[in-house]
Amino acid sequence: MIKPLKFEIKKEQEIIEFYRKNQSTIKLTKKFGHSCSGWASFLRRRGVKVNGIGKHDYSNPIKGKSFEEYYGKEKAQKMKENLSTYVKEKWAKEGHVCIGRHMSKETRNKISQGNKGKVRSEEFKELRRKYCLANPPMRDPKARAKVSKANIGRTFSPETRKKMSESRKKLYNEGKIKISATCFKPGKNHPGWLGGITNEPYGWEFSRIMRNKIRKRDNQICMLCGKHREKLRRALSVHHINYDKQCSIEQNLVSLCDSCHTKTSHNRKHWTKFFQDLLTEKYGYEYTPEGEIAIKLDVRNNGK
Repeated sequence: MIKPLKFEIKKEQEIIEFYRKNQSTIKLTKKFGHSCSGWASFLRRRGVKVNGIGKHDYSNPIKGKSFEEYYGKEKAQKMKENLSTYVKEKWAKEGHVCIGRHMSKETRNKISQGNKGKVRSEEFKELRRKYCLANPPMRDPKARAKVSKANIGRTFSPETRKKMSESRKKLYNEGKIKISATCFKPGKNHPGWLGGITNEPYGWEFSRIMRNKIRKRDNQICMLCGKHREKLRRALSVHHINYDKQCSIEQNLVSLCDSCHTKTSHNRKHWTKFFQDLLTEKYGYEYTPEGEIAIKLDVRNNGK
């Protein structure tokens, strides 16, 4: 049973006037305390009509109207900006607001239809990319099982399979994804196939004396990861920077451990530029903007 509220006459008049002005028992509760149902009983005993049964009338005045129609253009724009900032900050900290929520098929279809043809800003794309990199969806075993189950019996057209293959090969050659060697067929069907250049012979200049000279120049250290020969317990590999086996000069050779040497098998343009910049900084070698080696010739006149 709700205990009747009692106040002085002046206080009662103030409360009644406040309610008539605001038409809300919730605002009465926030200002004067007690409960909504208690205020409803208090007002009815004094002949005041109350919206709802002891509660505030929750009918939505904005329903069916846009923000601009209800609040005005300036206020609506400010509210949208504040909401956008709040959602972006929450997404950056906790992930997308819909994560963990289970929506009905009808709701998902509505969201899908609403997103069709929508152009996303670059800021939104970058935010989504960072979140997906930090929280890869396929890392979850349940997500992988769900995708695997959905793809059972699914067939792709030859055009789609070709596009998927080319996309994966491009990402592999750029070093953006790692794929087990068992996934690829040897020879011409391998995405890294370059015409069988592995079996091409090295130039006569690429002798044991030259390789030891390069290792000594680099202080027996891998120029990519910094590991010393003593930790590797074997000699360092000597890598051709521009991948030309016939060009075995100091400006085109660098010491690498086996692990780092394997990394240079793909994304060749990147590694060529990387090692040329490294040797330029360390030893003062010069290269053209096209990546060719600039060799200085010491011409002597001998008094003639």
